[in-house]
Amino acid sequence: MNKMKILAADDDVAICNLIKLVLEKDNFEVTTVYNGQEAFDAVKSGNHYDVIILDIVMPLMFGTNAAKEIRKICDSPILFLTARSGDEDKIDAYSNGADDYLCKPFSTVELGLRVNALIKRSKRSEELEFSDTEKTVVIDSKKIALTDKEISLLKFLYKNRGEVVSISSIFETVWEEKYLPSSNNTVMVFILNLRKKIEEDYTQPKHIITVWGKGYKYE
Repeated sequence: MNKMKILAADDDVAICNLIKLVLEKDNFEVTTVYNGQEAFDAVKSGNHYDVIILDIVMPLMFGTNAAKEIRKICDSPILFLTARSGDEDKIDAYSNGADDYLCKPFSTVELGLRVNALIKRSKRSEELEFSDTEKTVVIDSKKIALTDKEISLLKFLYKNRGEVVSISSIFETVWEEKYLPSSNNTVMVFILNLRKKIEEDYTQPKHIITVWGKGYKYE
């Protein structure tokens, strides 16, 4: 079974090492970076993280700014872990996409509990309900009609959620035919149609993400 992945960003190396130590004991895979820009770049590059932990005051890009940019491309839960505990700081954090907020110094037990709670909450909200007989899917509490091929495509992406799947893999699995370079256009058209049906704004998709040069992934 694949480990849940955590991204932790803090300019204090000791804090990053502590987070890594604590969460790896809970069987998480933890990636640590040391500024907000690196955190954003890690997400932008197509890596999937089940929870993102951000300090607020960091070099190159504050955690709040990083969260704002990450929210444009990723719905993973964001936990702020910071010494800034004022009400205005919390308002700023939540308004920029935070899902939770934990003040330093923090209890390592509470950190683990918060991370696990965010993952459980996120997984519940992500569950899709497919109906092959009705040719529908329920996503974000909305029932959406799909074609047979669109259902097959969405099921395949959802089955591999969080992982990048190549266009060739998509085509050969969903269309059950040998992949050819011309197959790219077929997949792209169906991806666009699917986005138009399931995304709030298909020009800025939050579920079906393009990973340039690699393929697509479902978030």
